[in-house]
Amino acid sequence: MVNKNRSVLLLFAISLSVAGGRWGSWIGVPSRNIFIIDLLLILCVFSSFKNRFISKDFLVAFFLGIYIVLQIIIYNEYPTSVLLRDLAPFIYLFIFICLRSSALIIPQELLLSFLRTATLFSLTWNLGRILGVINEVSIPPITGVPIFSERSDQFGFVACIGIIVWSEKKFSHLFRPLTRNAIVLLFLLTVVLLPGRAGGIASLLSLVYLLVSRDLNKQRNRILARRVIYGLITFVLLGGLISSFIPDSSSVKRSGIIPGADSSRNYAQGTVNARIEAQKLVLDWTFENKLEVFGAGPGREIVLEAGAYKWLSGSVDVRQPHNWWISLFSRFGFFGFFYWTFIVIYYLKPEKRSDLISPRIFILGAILITSTFGVILESPFGLIPFYFFLMRNKEDFFGVRQIPTR
Repeated sequence: MVNKNRSVLLLFAISLSVAGGRWGSWIGVPSRNIFIIDLLLILCVFSSFKNRFISKDFLVAFFLGIYIVLQIIIYNEYPTSVLLRDLAPFIYLFIFICLRSSALIIPQELLLSFLRTATLFSLTWNLGRILGVINEVSIPPITGVPIFSERSDQFGFVACIGIIVWSEKKFSHLFRPLTRNAIVLLFLLTVVLLPGRAGGIASLLSLVYLLVSRDLNKQRNRILARRVIYGLITFVLLGGLISSFIPDSSSVKRSGIIPGADSSRNYAQGTVNARIEAQKLVLDWTFENKLEVFGAGPGREIVLEAGAYKWLSGSVDVRQPHNWWISLFSRFGFFGFFYWTFIVIYYLKPEKRSDLISPRIFILGAILITSTFGVILESPFGLIPFYFFLMRNKEDFFGVRQIPTR
């Protein structure tokens, strides 16, 4: 019963992050830096201490904890809240290593149920924003950003998750195939209409997974593969006819896939060029100040000091260069970069070669794609789902295996 309760609490935290994205991660008491998702995760960690750590996880968490504490001590001249915010990629990694045993024992049916509900909720309000039937709602006492505020890059990897879990036949007795297929199509439609090309690319990984994971020797699966390919080709060919009905800010227009969208494509290319210039400035600043080994550290305004903010929104409040890899390197240097990457690869590595074609790998890939072009893994709404799926590295993503404690 205790294990089940802990699994439900953990799934509530994951689901809130997936369903709400950025605004979901801000729900709580923002003025006091108290957030519901963090409270749920902390509660899960404390309840997990009753169980034994997996031995290797204990060592990884121990050294990671030392690294975090040293960062806080060395850069203690900055406000604690800013230090914790910049150290979030390592802090949440520490938390989920502590919760790995809890993540692994979540029952398959329970996981799919929560993920289907969370992704469907995200689909509903994002599509509602596009259609103009849902607007942002500001409630400052309980959320730091307006509820239903869009983040197309976040929805891109949510759509990837959604397409995969709604295509899964297991535990789908409440949903007819036609219903599940309609939901999948709505995910694709919403991604196309939202801005953000990175989110669109990330969502397409789910289609790649569906194609490579099926036995194409079976007639039914060959038909499905052909339909997906023909559908994409038809959409591109008919793009010119439907162009007037698609918003100029949509990812499909900004990517130049359909004809007649030169202004949207040029605007998007200008944004890309500006971000590249900003990232070059951040890298040059890092090397000029001899910060390449250990980085500028948490708390420091790397974008402001590098002058890169002028190429982004122009606001001095911008703190990230919109590229996770450059952000990680500039703030934590080669040491932090390779330390974080080593831990991720350690948990990413599947036990069997066949596990390379699993939903987990494609979902993690989708999150990394959006992080390469935006501020995702610097934020809780990207870190929480990323680390959760990273820790589900036993057998299949949907499978359950009882793990040893020593």
